[in-house]
Amino acid sequence: MIGLLFCSTNVYSFSTDATGVAHIKNRNIKAAKKDAINDALLSGIRQYYYSIAPVEKIQIPKITNSYLKYVKKFIVLSDKVDETNRKYVVNLQVTVDTIGLSDASEYTSQQTNSAVYSIEGIDYMLIGREVSEQIITDELKKKNFILSDQDYFEYSIRDDSNIKKILKKFNDHNANFYFNLVADVKFDDFTNKDSKCELILTTTVYNKVSNKTTLRVNTDSKLNDTVTCLEEVLVKSMQKTLDYIRGQVVRLDTLENVSHKLNIIIINFTNMVTVNNLLNSLKDRKYISDFNIKSFAQKEVTIEVTAFINEADMVKRLSLLLGTDMNVYINDNEIIVNFNNN
Repeated sequence: MIGLLFCSTNVYSFSTDATGVAHIKNRNIKAAKKDAINDALLSGIRQYYYSIAPVEKIQIPKITNSYLKYVKKFIVLSDKVDETNRKYVVNLQVTVDTIGLSDASEYTSQQTNSAVYSIEGIDYMLIGREVSEQIITDELKKKNFILSDQDYFEYSIRDDSNIKKILKKFNDHNANFYFNLVADVKFDDFTNKDSKCELILTTTVYNKVSNKTTLRVNTDSKLNDTVTCLEEVLVKSMQKTLDYIRGQVVRLDTLENVSHKLNIIIINFTNMVTVNNLLNSLKDRKYISDFNIKSFAQKEVTIEVTAFINEADMVKRLSLLLGTDMNVYINDNEIIVNFNNN
């Protein structure tokens, strides 16, 4: 439940009033209050994404407890046991870290890998629509494509084969990729002991700027019975297709293959607490995985970080975190953070 009483935002944070509700179990009011606060915090985070969705044209991510680290602070405005004595209700003023939420690994994954699909050419008299769609969905999910918009997209294009109209509806949806699947199925005569069924699957992948990649794969399987054979070749075709797409078209970078070392030199800082807070903030936001202090002087420290973003992006993130009046720049392949910009 979200109770929006007011909403304010600045460059780096977003504040809103949110209501959280929890059932009181075994008369444990303390536990219910904790759960209600947690519910209100998640509501506040969700409210942030609702506020930017119309402008950024993004998909609202599934908000889980992993997002709670982006809550900067909260104030309890009111809390009480409701009139039934069964629920605990709390109203909070929640302030969230918009920089962190914009780069949250969960959010980024959902936005980058969101997809929808359609398929034609499958004989639903042999293999039901639900079975074929479940196979396709399972294989896409195995390759980390996120299909949270699929039901609405499928409903909007059902029985429509006009690709221009389908692409228009895709562009009106939140998903980043559209898989247009066309199946051509062939069966051998059952009288042959080596009979097979064959599937030629043509897949065209579209993105939001209408660039497309078309791939055709051919798979076959032993023809014991038509239903099983068709299921097997559909699985094989999807796996073969998606292996290529993930390898060549829509690469799924992992932390291991995009991490690299960067040197950050911080000068004119007040104390090491300030430095540690900054480094931990970078780590919490998944910009870096680790850091190591290479040298230390009274007002200068050199730190090697294992980063997931390049130097230019790191400068932008540091500038946002520290404020526009801070002096952050690159010098001789090292990032300089000067806490005294005079």
